[in-house]
Order: sequence, then C-alpha cells, then structure tokens
Amino acid sequence: SLPAHVAHHFDSESQQVEAGRIGMWLFLVSEILFFSGLFVAYAIYRNRHLDVFMAGSDLLDVSLGGVNTVVLLFSSLTMALAVRAAQLRKQKPLIAWLSVTLTCAVLFLGVKGVEYSHKVHDGLLWAGAISSEPGSIINGVSAGELGSFFSIYFAMTGLHATHILAGIGVIGW
Repeated sequence: SLPAHVAHHFDSESQQVEAGRIGMWLFLVSEILFFSGLFVAYAIYRNRHLDVFMAGSDLLDVSLGGVNTVVLLFSSLTMALAVRAAQLRKQKPLIAWLSVTLTCAVLFLGVKGVEYSHKVHDGLLWAGAISSEPGSIINGVSAGELGSFFSIYFAMTGLHATHILAGIGVIGW
C-alpha cells in the first residue's frame, strides 16, 4: 500500500517526485522560451525605434519601478525559503513563506495596477493610442509609437507577477 501523500495515479513515491521534478523543469523551460521571445521583440523594436524608447523611458515612474524591483527580489527569497521548508517537510514555515510570497505578488500587481492606470488614462497603450487624437505627439514621438513601447513594457513586467503566482501554485500543489 502507498503512503497517504502519494496520489492515486502514481505507482510509487519516487515516481511522484520525479513527475514533480519534470513538471518544474517544463515550467522553467516554458518561462525561458516565453520571455526570450519578449526580449527578442524588445531588442528588435528598441533597435529600430530608439527615439520611441527614449521618449517612453522618460514617462516611466522610477520610484514605482524601484519598489517593484525590491518586491520581486524579496519574493524570490521568500519563495526559495518556501521550497526549503517543503524539502524539510515543515508545513508551518512552508505556509508562512508561501503567504509572504503571495502577498508580494499582490503588492506587485497593485503597483503595476497604479502604473498601468496612469498609462491607460493617458492613452499610452495600443488601444488608447488608437483612440487618441490622430497625430498626437508626446515627448516628440507619436502616441501610437509610445503605445507600442508601453505594450511591450507591460507585457514583460506584468508577466513577473504571473510567474510568482504560478510558482506558488506549483509548489503548493
């Protein structure tokens, strides 16, 4: 008979552990592939439209970005501590560290929400740029071009929170 913590569809505890390990590697490889595509798009677009990136970077809030950088670094630490607690089979610390990591994800999303709401209000996303006044110029470039910059920027930064939440789900499962 199998231990209670082994799911019914596994033949052994080692098979379940190996399946989890393979699942984590698949998750990490998919993240690498996905973000690699975004970084390539970013690099190509930046190379071809440097003036748009210079104008767009002037419209970013450095303090919000700094807060989110600290939140991301701290959440990486708390997630590593959660993994260690899971390896040691210490349930209370595991739950505590995952809770802190989840709180970091919510904080990150909140800061992104504030940042995004300002850009949406100013018409600086693709949909906003389409509806903005034809020929609108902001910081010396068209609103449509800035919309492309911010859409790539938001796709890359917003996916970090998704990564945190998915990691919590995988470890929690």
